[in-house]
Amino acid sequence: MLNKSNTIIAQSTSVEIERAEQIVQSRRFLLSIAERLMSDALRSQLTASDVVQQTLLAAIRDQESFRGSSNEELTQWLVKILKHRIIDEARRQDTRRRVVSQKFNAALPVQSLTSQPTLLSELVAQETLEQLLKAIEQLEMQQQTIVRLRYIESLSFEKIGERLGLSHDAVRRLWLKAMQSLGQRIGVESEK
Repeated sequence: MLNKSNTIIAQSTSVEIERAEQIVQSRRFLLSIAERLMSDALRSQLTASDVVQQTLLAAIRDQESFRGSSNEELTQWLVKILKHRIIDEARRQDTRRRVVSQKFNAALPVQSLTSQPTLLSELVAQETLEQLLKAIEQLEMQQQTIVRLRYIESLSFEKIGERLGLSHDAVRRLWLKAMQSLGQRIGVESEK
């Protein structure tokens, strides 16, 4: 393992090594930001230190995508990566909670009369889901793929970009365009 690390270091340019050192030196700063941004519920499942470590590893791995030149720009780039990591983790936690809730609800006996408001809200949610699925089908194929990878497979924009051969920014722009289109289409459907 040590030989592999030495080989990687030897192949790295001095600029990459210097930038990697700058990235690692940002650890304390990123940790203080992560502690402020993470909810108590998220912190109960994952420590701020874990999220910062994931951020540092991603930044070192993807440092060639950093386009800035100053320490301030590097810090902004790292904070952006950290925020996305926290958002991704929060989404994963929310998804896990929903799955557990669905399994719990499925295990309950037939619903009582007191749960009728829940039944009504489930019907409304089902109708909204059907509208959403129809709207997704109307998106361009690439946008459909991005939406599927982001929300069904819970992939980060970086991972989606790797799969589709696109940059992180290009994936994010396509995703944003898809979200705007979905919002408009669902808004039009619900007004009918």
